[in-house]
Amino acid sequence: MSVILELNGASLTRQNKRLLNQLDVQIPSGQMTAVIGPNGAGKSSLLWALSGEWPLSAGQRICPAWSDIAGASERAWQARHLAVLPQASYLNFSFRVDEVVMLARSPHNSGFQRDRDIVAQALAALDIADLAGTDYTRLSGGERQRVHLARVLAQLWEADDGVPRVLLLDEPTAALDLAHQHSLMQLLQERIRGDSAGLAVVMVLHDLNLASQYADALLCLRGGEMLAQGSVDEVLTTATLEQVFACSVSFLQHPHTGRPVVVYGA
Repeated sequence: MSVILELNGASLTRQNKRLLNQLDVQIPSGQMTAVIGPNGAGKSSLLWALSGEWPLSAGQRICPAWSDIAGASERAWQARHLAVLPQASYLNFSFRVDEVVMLARSPHNSGFQRDRDIVAQALAALDIADLAGTDYTRLSGGERQRVHLARVLAQLWEADDGVPRVLLLDEPTAALDLAHQHSLMQLLQERIRGDSAGLAVVMVLHDLNLASQYADALLCLRGGEMLAQGSVDEVLTTATLEQVFACSVSFLQHPHTGRPVVVYGA
């Protein structure tokens, strides 16, 4: 397991507002990392800092797993190894669903037929193969979310050069029903485990129980600062959650996974 992205003493200020304050973060390959915390904690800002889209005000963004790769600083190279799903993806053109997902293959030189195969596999993985020829603008919110999830997965579908890749997802389950939330998390686990080059997934989640059941590591932010980071058991503690969310919590044990289940209220 290698570290793909790293932030050292990272601070981020935009429009005179401090969003992140001196964060030290390491993102290893082959793991799912969930970012948790209250509204305004800096979770989305952390993803943009990790992506390099928002330059740091102080500190460093380092890419250890990419440092020796020729051309790793070029946008086309990065687009083959780094994909980002923001909270909201705005698209108002009458593209077919398969055309939207095909956009993700533009950085690659894998050929039209291979790209079509990958798009079909990504659509099937998100349970929307039947929507391939549908006008995107006619879809429900949850269907649109799954289209964009298929798009970013198609962008990083295969490690054709053996270099590890990073998938950054901001609240990917927000518009999904219960069944599709869990199928997405299971799909991401399968993609991580089946990736020979090393795929890292970093996602912002508000559902602490989804984070508990599926994540390998947690980052807990509050006020732009790192309050806790580590394994699920290390971060999901009564003291930490009550401090972060200002509400009473207790824990049960999941009957199948043995991981903690967060129960809110007295």
